Amino acid sequence: MPGTSERTPEESCTTCHEPKATLKNTSLCGLCQRMSCKACTQFLEPDSFSFLEKIPEHLRHGAYCRACYEEKVAPELAAYAEAMERAKHIYIFYKKHEYLRVIQRSRKILSVRDCKDRKEVLLRLAFLAAQQSFNALVDVELVPEKVRNFGYQTSNWTGTGFPAEVKPDDDVPYPIPSSQKY
Repeated sequence: MPGTSERTPEESCTTCHEPKATLKNTSLCGLCQRMSCKACTQFLEPDSFSFLEKIPEHLRHGAYCRACYEEKVAPELAAYAEAMERAKHIYIFYKKHEYLRVIQRSRKILSVRDCKDRKEVLLRLAFLAAQQSFNALVDVELVPEKVRNFGYQTSNWTGTGFPAEVKPDDDVPYPIPSSQKY
């Protein structure tokens, strides 16, 4: 019929089906490349996954439709937040700690480079250990490096440590002081 105007899926929002002409701010989903209006678009901050060693390709986009966000991004974001919460409760044992001989550790060393301060290095190391389901870091070594640029001095911090599993039970031969938690 010549008098009826049928909308194609490309001309409307994938979620609320508003026509393209009435959409003030439209954006494309980073995954499915479908159009969605600003009200239906789920935005992701660029630093949402900043502690991951390598950010997967499907999490590098800034805008998602609701379906793609709930299916692919929200579970990853929840897992990231859960690992970050576990990282805040990681036990830290520095190189000179007396109980290091008793603690079994992973063979793979974790390392973090170019951090702005000591706390950031510890949190990044703890996050990497928490991602691998460990609850402690042993043989932790933090090294500041002075950087001078045009009369200003800053520090870049580097840290290394081995992830380990520590069971803070009553029968463990080593006490874990609360000051050793991150």
